[in-house]
Amino acid sequence: MGIVVVGSALIDISIKNTNDFRLINKNLKKYISIAYGSKIETKYMELNIGGSGRNVAINLSKLGHRVNFVGKVGCDPFGNQILSDFKKEGVDIRNLKVVKDGKTGFSIVFFAPDGERSIVVYKGRNLDLNAKEIPEQTLRTSQWFIFTSITSKGSLKFLSEALKIAKKNGVKIFANPSMTMIRARKKELLQFIKKSDMVVMNEEEIRELTGTKNVILSMKRLNKLGISLVVTTSGAKGALVYDGTKFYRHRSYRIKIKDTTGCGDSFTAGFLHYILKKKSIPEALEFANANGALQCQKVGSQALSEKEILNFISKQ
Repeated sequence: MGIVVVGSALIDISIKNTNDFRLINKNLKKYISIAYGSKIETKYMELNIGGSGRNVAINLSKLGHRVNFVGKVGCDPFGNQILSDFKKEGVDIRNLKVVKDGKTGFSIVFFAPDGERSIVVYKGRNLDLNAKEIPEQTLRTSQWFIFTSITSKGSLKFLSEALKIAKKNGVKIFANPSMTMIRARKKELLQFIKKSDMVVMNEEEIRELTGTKNVILSMKRLNKLGISLVVTTSGAKGALVYDGTKFYRHRSYRIKIKDTTGCGDSFTAGFLHYILKKKSIPEALEFANANGALQCQKVGSQALSEKEILNFISKQ
């Protein structure tokens, strides 16, 4: 039995230029800006493979799980890079479709002078799925089904039908939506979450989904929908888990952050990995926080082995 992951796979183009990028504070918000009509050069540019679904999938594969990824890329150089990456990481991509007349998704990541980043995303053919493309046999025989951010109508129908198959066959469901899905498809997402066994979101996301500013209350509300474990990540404050009876908290690790891209995805994979190993919730939180912290020390999302993560924990 393995894990099926539905999500995005794309190329991240990271750009940093502290001399020409300006950080502007206005109306209690911060903005990255450059001079209007200007042309600037950057001495820092990296191209990495990312996407929430891809990041979760390669992390789980590196941790020793059989992972089947479901998604789409275009028939282009970016798509070829993603295919090679999945093969290198040992992820089963028989259900990753290559679309001849489509383009692979990509994002441009702009780093502000203070290290925070803003991201412009072009989805391309990412998650342009339809219900006829559900890998039914693979899904029926899997242990877990993980879905990340999905917004298109066709993909929502795909997910709705896939969840029915998963529930009918006793497959556990893990929801890991983004703010984009929450804001664009809240009604549908709430129906999907009601069928889930576990959910991971950050503070901002869970407050937006539940319509309350209180994180504790938000987690209790989701638990009442039938979710066994509700997990909330809080950046520097660590992470919190509610199992319907008790809250568990684990501090964050003090590290020098290089890039927060993919840190949440690494946390998600690390937490599920330890749950699958029948570890306790506190142990799963510790391991997940460590995996997320190590990811934040790198540029671009890269998978780490359990040995590397445990070695990091032992030194704290």
